[in-house]
Amino acid sequence: MTATISAASFSTDSPRRDNDIRSPRFLHAGRYPELSYRASALSQDHGRWALAGELTVRDVTRPVTLEIDSVERTGQGFRAHATTRIDRVAFGLTTATWMGGRIFEIELTAAADRR
Repeated sequence: MTATISAASFSTDSPRRDNDIRSPRFLHAGRYPELSYRASALSQDHGRWALAGELTVRDVTRPVTLEIDSVERTGQGFRAHATTRIDRVAFGLTTATWMGGRIFEIELTAAADRR
């Protein structure tokens, strides 16, 4: 499974911060329009599901495991919610680490259907 996310769609509920994150200082959405995730293994441990894979941000790829919090069936497929934490410096996002912190918590909702 692969997923892509538009760098321009990044949202923190603060328009000023969102524009800064999309700028060349951070994600550089103009040059790197997408973030991508390629899953490699689904596992379960003590009732918790995890999806291991690789996340690519600005042409830097690192292993990332998504912790799946919930999955629900929809009319033709399903919707899943997952979270993870990444070290943004490991992805080359080194600008102003003092301001936004080094560790980012990411929340993701994905949907799939049979088409």
